[in-house]
Amino acid sequence: VFLHRITGWNDPKLGSLMNIVQSSFPANEQMRWSWWVELLRELSHDAPSSAHRVLLAATEDENPDALADVVGIEPSDSAPTAPGICFLYYLAVAPGTRSKGIGSALYRQIVERTLTDGDCTALLFEVEDPAEMAKTSAEAKELAERRIAFYQRNGAKLLN
Repeated sequence: VFLHRITGWNDPKLGSLMNIVQSSFPANEQMRWSWWVELLRELSHDAPSSAHRVLLAATEDENPDALADVVGIEPSDSAPTAPGICFLYYLAVAPGTRSKGIGSALYRQIVERTLTDGDCTALLFEVEDPAEMAKTSAEAKELAERRIAFYQRNGAKLLN
């Protein structure tokens, strides 16, 4: 998996990245557009920057059109230079490239990158509660269980 750092509004992968977010997560689980605007301004240096915020796209090969995953990493509100918790907002694989190990490879790279660069001592992310999702549908419950199983297979620990 090749990582590509999104650098702002003019990045050629941004449109594909947003399509993956919109097709992979229900609207109520997507960040508001104002969050994206702020992040992209920071990444393109149009606003005061937190050098720790990262938006990555991953490709199966060096072909720039083979966008497969998206992930946002952001430090907690603690002092920006102090080690702390980083938040993983999205990790999604485009429908046509799922079940090929791309998500697992990306997740392992993200964990290694965030936990060895000195900014983070832990990587925190949220996955839907299967019991809550069961109230919506059996399919939603199963998807939540699959997401949890994916992260656990890749070394994550479940916190309640």
